[in-house]
Amino acid sequence: MYLTATALNVWWTVSPPLPTSLAPVTIAQWIWPIFNDRQLVLSGTIATLYLSVWVFSGRRRQLGATVLLVGISMVLLAPALWNAPWMQYASRGVTGVALFVLLAITALGQIFTERRAVSMQTPRKQSGTYWLVPTALLLAQFVPFTLHTYGWTQWLTSFDTTVTTSHGILTNGETVLKFNDTALYVWPWTDPILSVLLHTHSGQAIILSPGQSVKADLSLPAPIPERFHMVGLLFARKP
Repeated sequence: MYLTATALNVWWTVSPPLPTSLAPVTIAQWIWPIFNDRQLVLSGTIATLYLSVWVFSGRRRQLGATVLLVGISMVLLAPALWNAPWMQYASRGVTGVALFVLLAITALGQIFTERRAVSMQTPRKQSGTYWLVPTALLLAQFVPFTLHTYGWTQWLTSFDTTVTTSHGILTNGETVLKFNDTALYVWPWTDPILSVLLHTHSGQAIILSPGQSVKADLSLPAPIPERFHMVGLLFARKP
């Protein structure tokens, strides 16, 4: 199932199935993260070394490699190595393939070593610290992901507050929002329909995308029915 999902991911990225999709991605663009996403490359290298040691090495080497790789994983806490949030989207295809390859290596390695141990009648001993490297790698990845998610959440909260506390049609300059700050997330724009979807009652603001004006854009979305307003316990908002 994972193999099928990986294959479809690659195919749909290189050859989008819908005419409304983005332009097809070239192979060069698809593998671009391998040469530019330092967080992805370092994480993949650590994972590959970890699997190689634990599948094919003895207990003594496993212990030594565990200490070394846990230390290297902590390097990922350095902000200079963090990928930009938009890279997480660009790297999704390569990451899916990398995970599949690593899982395949793990499965094949386990089968090989178990058969070898049975044939030699010497049960293979493993150190009990096998969980340390994956945990360290996960925690190191969790820090930049959490900080980037928090930054994006703060922006969305500001946008939501501006929409629900203002009225009329607002251009970028008439709000306190700084769209340039969202360039990190490749989101320096908005769409009037996004404002409408955030309305808690009729008459609230509609924010135009930077560069749009009321005169130039006459196709504003119609108000949504009140039953679809974002109020109630589900949204932690009072009507």
